[in-house]
Amino acid sequence: MISTLQEFKIQSLKTIDHLNQEFAKIRAGRPSVDILEGVLVEAYGSNMPINQVASVSVVDSNMILISPWDKTLLESIQKAIQKSNLGINPVVDGETIRLVFPALTEEKRKEFVKVCSAKAEEAKIGIRQHRKEYLQFLDSQKKESLITEDFQKSEEEKLQNSVDAQNAQIEALLKAKEEKLMKI
Repeated sequence: MISTLQEFKIQSLKTIDHLNQEFAKIRAGRPSVDILEGVLVEAYGSNMPINQVASVSVVDSNMILISPWDKTLLESIQKAIQKSNLGINPVVDGETIRLVFPALTEEKRKEFVKVCSAKAEEAKIGIRQHRKEYLQFLDSQKKESLITEDFQKSEEEKLQNSVDAQNAQIEALLKAKEEKLMKI
């Protein structure tokens, strides 16, 4: 339960940070190693991020090269990438794995814009949920006569201003990502 306006702002910033991480995973042209974030490789009896078992680098405008430090993990890394739903088929090339990304078509770019819009909406829903928790806390405090009605109204006004600012930030992030995606 969120019990202060400061806690609301912290939770909202975490929501926006998460949105930024999600946007980073969606490629807008040149591939980024962020695309592989969240892909876990079964290695040494546990699941580990790729960057902890291999060197990952962007070679050119359409390829990522993965060089495992332990060559016995090539197959595990390949399987992890295939399971990750990236839509890319890893190519094992001796001691490395290549991920070749095709050029984005206009149709694919529009699809990515829709995905970004959905993720932005999820972030807004998260912010609304945090707002609801804080409003419930204020209501309970008012019912127990721990705060005055004037204080409650003042906090609600500050809360709404903060929500509006967070939503504007989400919209700005979405617009910037859309522009990157649609730029050829």
